[in-house]
Amino acid sequence: MFGKKKKEGAPVKIDGHLSRRIGSEWGKIAMPGDHWVNYLAVKRPRSENKDIVDVRIFDEFKANEKKVKVLDYASLDSHPDLVLLEGWLDDKSKKTDIKAKKAA
Repeated sequence: MFGKKKKEGAPVKIDGHLSRRIGSEWGKIAMPGDHWVNYLAVKRPRSENKDIVDVRIFDEFKANEKKVKVLDYASLDSHPDLVLLEGWLDDKSKKTDIKAKKAA
């Protein structure tokens, strides 16, 4: 009603629900000391099963620093170095597999 509607698949802040689903993987990513962290998530439903959603977590600061405009999940295809955590979640079955990416 008021304001702009977010484009489907656009980057979103990581809410408590997603944060809990990521769990201990948070501890496996290097926390930067040179800037405020602003992690965002991009999601895309799988074509063969709409209950499963692919997820990528990235640091918006680092993306801006490298002049990469992240509009959706596919925006990170050519910038895998910006992806900190990646995997999928299924809210219907309550299963999740989101892992920290290996440092390059």
